Amino acid sequence: SGDQASAAERDRFRTEALAAARLQHPNVVQVFEVGEAGGQPFLCMEYVEGDSLAGWIDGTPWPAGRAAELVEALAGAVEAAHRHGIVHRDLK
Repeated sequence: SGDQASAAERDRFRTEALAAARLQHPNVVQVFEVGEAGGQPFLCMEYVEGDSLAGWIDGTPWPAGRAAELVEALAGAVEAAHRHGIVHRDLK
C-alpha cells in the first residue's frame, strides 16, 4: 500500500519480514535487515543473480530428472519455512 499503508499493514509487513529473516536455507533468499527509512519500511535481502522461477518455467515440459531436481529444491525450501511456522502463499 506504500504511503497509504495502515498501521496494521505495516505491522504485518514487519512481522512477515522478521519471520523470513529467521530462515536460513540454501534455496531461500536471505533477509539481512528489516527496518524503516524516511517513514518507509524496507527489507535488505541477499542479491541472487539470475532469473526468477517464473522466468525458468515457460510452459515447455522439462526432462523428468531436471524437473525432479527443481521440485526437490523447492520442497526443501518450503519445508524449511514450515519448520519455522511459515506458510508461503506466493511462491515464485
